[in-house]
Amino acid sequence: MLSRRPKEVLRDSRGYALEKRVRDVLETKYGQRSATIQVEQVLKELSAKVPNSAERTFLDETLICYRHKAFRAAITMAWNLAYDHLCEYVIRDPARFSAFNVQLPRSYQRARISAITKKDDFSELKESEVIQVCRSANIITNDVYKILNEKLGKRNTYAHPSSVIAFPQTAEEIILDLVNNVVLKLV
Repeated sequence: MLSRRPKEVLRDSRGYALEKRVRDVLETKYGQRSATIQVEQVLKELSAKVPNSAERTFLDETLICYRHKAFRAAITMAWNLAYDHLCEYVIRDPARFSAFNVQLPRSYQRARISAITKKDDFSELKESEVIQVCRSANIITNDVYKILNEKLGKRNTYAHPSSVIAFPQTAEEIILDLVNNVVLKLV
């Protein structure tokens, strides 16, 4: 398969891999993994439930990256979707918005800002700070906090240059967890 023209197998420092045309033929013949189909279905169905245009953009980009096997990018975009959803969840409700602003100076006296007045103000805080303030203000549950905190760490691992490989299974787990346990829970 290596010596055929065109090549059917490619070799690099990590080993051997099927050439894309060969993979596409096999995928057409044998289908996709059930987890892959599930992730695509969840993302497609979520589109009808996401009214915010910024969230819809992140969702569309997550799906595009995932379909094209750009798993690092899919992980990053899924995080952006969940984080933007969290910020919208906070500012959309006056009680949550007020609770966040009361808790922010308590949790982070030296933060660059002392209160959120508009969505763009969230960019003045670290994502980890926003998550912590939401937990301390009881805006999110401890379980949602743990998921967000863990997925932020994973997003950081995959979004920054490293030798860590983003496998399809990893992307699927992160995407499904963020969508099902953050986006669909915070309504």
